[in-house]
Amino acid sequence: MSMPTLYTTMAVGMVFCAAEAVLSKFAELYFKNELADGNPFTLHGAKELMRLGILTIAIPLGTVIVCSIVFR
Repeated sequence: MSMPTLYTTMAVGMVFCAAEAVLSKFAELYFKNELADGNPFTLHGAKELMRLGILTIAIPLGTVIVCSIVFR
């Protein structure tokens, strides 16, 4: 592999790691709130879980799209 290919691969890896760190922080907040409520079956918990599910789909998809546009 050439050096520009390696640099590109490392940059994409760093972007994906940053995106997963953001997603992990949202998951941590959800679980902290769920433990504070004491019951996962609340309306607030359901809304937060739906937001976490949407973010679980949107953040990696957005990251793939951004990396594809920038590095092509």
